[in-house]
Amino acid sequence: MNRFAQSILFVAVLAISGFAGYQLYRYSMPENQPLSVVETSASGSVSQEQLNAFVLDDPDGVSYRLGQWHGQPQIVNYWATWCAPCRKEVPLLVALQDEFSDEQLVIIGLSMDYPEDTAVVKEFMSEQAIDYPILMASDVGHEIAGVYGSNNFALPISIFVAADGSIGGIHLGELKRAEAEQMLKDIL
Repeated sequence: MNRFAQSILFVAVLAISGFAGYQLYRYSMPENQPLSVVETSASGSVSQEQLNAFVLDDPDGVSYRLGQWHGQPQIVNYWATWCAPCRKEVPLLVALQDEFSDEQLVIIGLSMDYPEDTAVVKEFMSEQAIDYPILMASDVGHEIAGVYGSNNFALPISIFVAADGSIGGIHLGELKRAEAEQMLKDIL
């Protein structure tokens, strides 16, 4: 093999290794990574008009106005399939959606996965039996968080919103049942 062919082979192996490393980093996080959970109380409110400015697609490409759930208590949950604490809290969110359906609580999942990863999101939704709306929000997630009054951005984030649009609280980090129930008292 001549020197040119060896150089091409070396560059190809290097590129493939780099891509594989990136994918491994992107889709796996250590499950035992220590998590910091911070609760903040928030003030203010968000209007239907502010939220209607955001039209987001679900993983199937169906468009929704974020304001269409105004008038219902909500947990707006920022998450991603590659985020270990996000994945851990999904069963709790599914349970809360069911348990508080009489109060018309709606969980709205804002996926921070890349738009080209909708197949991964759909597969995860199916595996977890997610029955609440999931919207692809990676392009406007920071802007939406600002409307809700959050200037912190780390995953996961759960924003508790009362039916009148008032912000009951913002939870940073993996949501646990006791924390969720305490924050739900402020919006139901």
